Amino acid sequence: MLPNTGRWRTRSAPPRSPASLKALGSRMTNRYANRTVCLWLFVIAILLSACLRGESHALNNAPPRAAAERAHESTVEPVALALMTSPRHVYKQNDGKDGHGSTESFVFRLVVREAKGRAAEPEGATVELRSGVETVETIRYSAKALGARRGHASTPFSPDFDALYALRFAFKEAVALGIDAALVRLDTSGASASLLVPVGIYAQKTKLRFPVPGDFMVVTGSAVSEGGHEERSQTFAYDVVGLGPHLELLRGDGTKNTDFIGYGRDVLAPADGIVSYARNDVADNPASGNQDMSALLRLPDPPWGVAGNCVVIDHGTGEWSLLAHMQPGSVRTKKGDRVKQGEVIGKLGNSGATTGPHLHYHLMDGPELLRSDGLPVHFDNACVPQPKPGQYCDAK
Repeated sequence: MLPNTGRWRTRSAPPRSPASLKALGSRMTNRYANRTVCLWLFVIAILLSACLRGESHALNNAPPRAAAERAHESTVEPVALALMTSPRHVYKQNDGKDGHGSTESFVFRLVVREAKGRAAEPEGATVELRSGVETVETIRYSAKALGARRGHASTPFSPDFDALYALRFAFKEAVALGIDAALVRLDTSGASASLLVPVGIYAQKTKLRFPVPGDFMVVTGSAVSEGGHEERSQTFAYDVVGLGPHLELLRGDGTKNTDFIGYGRDVLAPADGIVSYARNDVADNPASGNQDMSALLRLPDPPWGVAGNCVVIDHGTGEWSLLAHMQPGSVRTKKGDRVKQGEVIGKLGNSGATTGPHLHYHLMDGPELLRSDGLPVHFDNACVPQPKPGQYCDAK
């Protein structure tokens, strides 16, 4: 038991100096400041936790459509462009009438596809023309310029009918530059992509003679010429009219097929080969300029009706000749026949997709119209190896 002294004992605090009182006040101030900061941090943590719980609740209770949209956004794949050219192989052609001009031209379409058909609107493009490893020219195209070059295959029989669109690029360059490739970069609203396009000079394998004897004129030429053929297999095609002894085209007013001097002229096989396709059942158009494309595509074995009465010859060299628009009943060959160079195979007519009596001729790398690539062609017996549109010429 503690001793009971009968009184409390107290201890007096020693007196403090002004300096020590100031230090004590400072420590107390810091202590209360730290407590205030901790309190505010605690309050902020509570508020942040509440916000997060509220957002989670809102997301979990969002309408099904909003949830589906979020799920879709999280799984959207980037736009994937696929580029190729039409024709698949790009060849240049000398612009001189004798084949020895100072410039050469080439044309191709950049065919644009997207794996799932999603939109990819063209916003700009750059083409680098190359000679070996050297870039000799760079050309930039705006969205407006690309819009002027934009097109689409008009028939489902085209291998490019499923594409989003195609952009036509045409070049006329100095031979001295030696262009052998074009690097194309396309920028679209969905993605960008590049394609290196080799540009070559075609080495023809078959020795060909012009299929229309006597005087003639090319009225429509290759894609590199103004108003030339643009379709893939016809890139280097010729539309030829026969002329009279004074280079006259007509003997009347041109309203009847028989007014054209060349109508009914013999059409000759340009080289030896085996007939891979022939037809003889398409009526001539009754007058210059008349044709019904939809009716031609409804004929048996589409799209061959657009070629009218025609013959395709396999030369056995990886090259095929197409001769089209001949008179009905005039075709003398059938599939599987072997023909010799210079043999009469039909007569110049006005059948199929025509604007007047003429012969359509082109060389291609396969037997299929619209699907094969057209090839540059040289003739051994014409006044020049590659007659140009508007040029009078003769075939011996």
